[in-house]
Amino acid sequence: MLSIIICSVQKDLLSTVKQNITKTVGCTYEVIDIDNALNKYSIAEAYNLGAKKATYKNLLFIHEDVAFHTQNWGEALVNLLQQTDIGLIGISGVTYKTQHPVTWSMVPQKYYRINAIQRWKSGRTEKIIQKDHDTKPYSEVVVIDGVFMAMRLDVWQNQPFDEDHIKGFHLYDMDQSLKIGKSYKIVVTHAILVEHFSQGSTNAIWIKESLKWHKAKASHLPLSVKPISSKEKRHIAHYALIGFCFVLIRNNCNLLAVLYWFKAFFIVPSNKSNLDALKYLLKNTLNKK
Repeated sequence: MLSIIICSVQKDLLSTVKQNITKTVGCTYEVIDIDNALNKYSIAEAYNLGAKKATYKNLLFIHEDVAFHTQNWGEALVNLLQQTDIGLIGISGVTYKTQHPVTWSMVPQKYYRINAIQRWKSGRTEKIIQKDHDTKPYSEVVVIDGVFMAMRLDVWQNQPFDEDHIKGFHLYDMDQSLKIGKSYKIVVTHAILVEHFSQGSTNAIWIKESLKWHKAKASHLPLSVKPISSKEKRHIAHYALIGFCFVLIRNNCNLLAVLYWFKAFFIVPSNKSNLDALKYLLKNTLNKK
């Protein structure tokens, strides 16, 4: 038995995903859609409102721009949720999250754990399968992506989405992962294949919210499933900082990009990406004059 909660902004997408769920879920379920076409609610408010209406003890929060490719996936999800040491289930996540203000995915790809089909902005579609074991039905992670977030009702009741601090539509997935991860395992399931039709955006609003959230959570980061060496931590930190530089430059936050470029440079001075980022920064700055 599964309560599926969707924060909806497009009726056509909602209708399509409901049809897909009906054809594939394979268990008793309900869809609770929160109409947010007018942005009345933050994502945290919408999800909490939906969870309060839930009939069943297993909750799934999903985006409306998805399609399930696995038959009877609902039964597989409910069975996994019965493992009481697991508190949160996703289809995409990472085994390491840096302390720097970047997306969960801004780590080297070897730290990804994914079971999804992604449609990129370029129009390309890619099936991505990356897991720990060939035989185990899930991989343990520290953070999952918000496109698919499953938890039991009692877990949500103890750790509802943070309406007080998550005011928009970003960071809710990392925030929920950090909170639930203190008491439970967080996993990516490899028994359910989901296609996601869009990418997240790292715009000026995301930058502002990310800086604020990472500052507030500084004492809780970085997080790792397994211990890693200091050298590897430096490598990941440099990777994240350079990636953040490019995000800042694309959003014309050039002065802030300079600050984070120097942070990256002092961690790993002899890296080609330092020069690549610097060239991009200079080009962007000159084009503005």
